[in-house]
Amino acid sequence: MEQIPKNRNLPTHPYKGRKSKLTKEQDQQIKDTIAETPDITLLELIDKLSLDLTEGGLSFHLKAMGLTFKKRHHTNGQKRVDIVEKHNDWRELQKTLEVDKLAFLDEASINSAMTRLYGWGDKHSRVADYVPDARFERTSILATVRLSGQMLL
Repeated sequence: MEQIPKNRNLPTHPYKGRKSKLTKEQDQQIKDTIAETPDITLLELIDKLSLDLTEGGLSFHLKAMGLTFKKRHHTNGQKRVDIVEKHNDWRELQKTLEVDKLAFLDEASINSAMTRLYGWGDKHSRVADYVPDARFERTSILATVRLSGQMLL
């Protein structure tokens, strides 16, 4: 068997991958539709524009266009004038706080009844597992610390 040297130059091709099934006009329609309705699903987009693509094909195409499907939620209260004023007041108050006097509280908990809900098994049988009967039992740990590192009890 012959090994190919690592620095060997392979022939390059004038194109990479498959050509898109979509035209530039369809690309523009997709961009316009997403601008109007940013939370539209792939199926809704395919139906609305009568695209000849699968969901996976459209997802791949959108990623190639530099688009991702993510969303950040904000509460409606962030638009209300009274909430904005309270938020700004809180920001100003924070500037006057003595940070050496602040105590930071952290809480962690342990649930000993945690177990995996699914397991691999034969097609026609269920996987059996035994778990501790620790319903409604939880151990919590609270810790407080100051900026100086001082622990508070």
